[in-house]
Amino acid sequence: MLDAIYAMAEERLKTVLIPIIVEKNAKKVIQKSIELPYSIDKKAYNFWRLQFILKWNNNYYRPEKMKPLVLRLTEAFQELGYKEAHLEADLLIHIIDSIAIKILQEGLERQLPYKNFLLKKYKLLKD
Repeated sequence: MLDAIYAMAEERLKTVLIPIIVEKNAKKVIQKSIELPYSIDKKAYNFWRLQFILKWNNNYYRPEKMKPLVLRLTEAFQELGYKEAHLEADLLIHIIDSIAIKILQEGLERQLPYKNFLLKKYKLLKD
């Protein structure tokens, strides 16, 4: 049963990552990545909570599932002239993951300031 839940989560993740990975515009790649955790349907929160709990309790870790996003974000940061594009991509993914967890724990509203902060940081939103 655990394998079925993990597989379902990975399929859902692929579905939400595809629009980012196929995006051609570097700034849009970053913007869509930042906006991703904010676009989670509230009806799906319990599913995502469950899969996080199961993964943490069972030490389930598969970093390769995020590799396409890491590669696309790295390319986007390279296109925009970031010197350490891979580190910037990894950092943004860590931040997005943390925001997603906090949304599931505390609700969307408390995490909204981070969305605008990140969009401004990457010059995707005017001050």
